[in-house]
Amino acid sequence: MRNRSSAPQVEDVPELMQHIQSKLSVKEAARTSLLSKSWLHAWSTIPTLRFQVLKKQNVTRMKLVDVDRTLIRYLRDNIPIEKFELYIENENQESASHAKKWIRAVVTKTCLKEFSFSIRIHSATFTLPDEILSGKNLT
Repeated sequence: MRNRSSAPQVEDVPELMQHIQSKLSVKEAARTSLLSKSWLHAWSTIPTLRFQVLKKQNVTRMKLVDVDRTLIRYLRDNIPIEKFELYIENENQESASHAKKWIRAVVTKTCLKEFSFSIRIHSATFTLPDEILSGKNLT
């Protein structure tokens, strides 16, 4: 009979925890952080980032500053970003400026494999930055 303490646990493989979390909705993945400190750490370094900045009836669900803070932490700590999804629907030029800055920062990372971007900005203009074409492994 095997000793339970020596049996491998999911927590022993951070990449497996991150893979599991990347398959869940954001809400479900966030809930896994309650399981243990290992799951909390995995949650904060998941290589798939999905951001939806939507403005509906004067209520912004995710704020530009939330995306900024997350990307600053990932870039500062060299946390790999393999998949980056960004959907913005807003009514000002500030959103377009932030989106351009985020794209420049993320697409030049060599580990980025997938990039998905959708923007609907009213009363503003947007031009994709040239860096979007420099991703080596990018789809």
